[in-house]
Amino acid sequence: MENIIITISPSVHNKESILNLLTCGANVFRYNLAYGLDQSVIEHIEFSRTLAKKIGENLKILADIPGEKIRISIKSNQPISIKSGDILTISNSNDVGGSSIDFVVKNQSFYQIVNIGDILLVDDASITLEVTNIKNKILTAKALNCGVLENNKGLWIENKCEGFELIDYSKVAQMCRTLEKKVHPDILAISFADKDVIDRKSTRLNSSHIPLSRMPS
Repeated sequence: MENIIITISPSVHNKESILNLLTCGANVFRYNLAYGLDQSVIEHIEFSRTLAKKIGENLKILADIPGEKIRISIKSNQPISIKSGDILTISNSNDVGGSSIDFVVKNQSFYQIVNIGDILLVDDASITLEVTNIKNKILTAKALNCGVLENNKGLWIENKCEGFELIDYSKVAQMCRTLEKKVHPDILAISFADKDVIDRKSTRLNSSHIPLSRMPS
């Protein structure tokens, strides 16, 4: 049976919207837990399951646990418009003598794995940058498309985080235990995580053996 996954947003927190989704074929509700598991989410899951059961639909709940995004910091806190071909300078600090920094990446893990030629995906890949030079934690990167850089957006290195654990998996394990106790989802997923690492750690993270997978980043 094909799974049709729908991400649940505040706009569908009512009976009519849920019924529409279920009758249109949605059979997996994804809940983004980037901001935690509050009571409203728990109640929505319980209500959706009850409603699906009443109309004879087999609904699965997918709980998406956030991994650790590397985030950018813009000193002025103002958006930066960029054009394809622009050269940007990136560092771990705004206080770098002799260099004009376009944005800062404070996560030190980033500098351990980034290399010249890597493609940086910013803001869910709405902006792509190619690393052209690295020296003493100062990077230059060429914009491959036009767009607007905004403060605190996520950054990822394309095809580059294999085997490198950016995530605090003790926190993930704690979230798994909380989910198992309160809502017992049918599927657990982690965004912005390496699949191989998840495969190795899945038993320790998930004592109830609910399927655990990686959400595409």
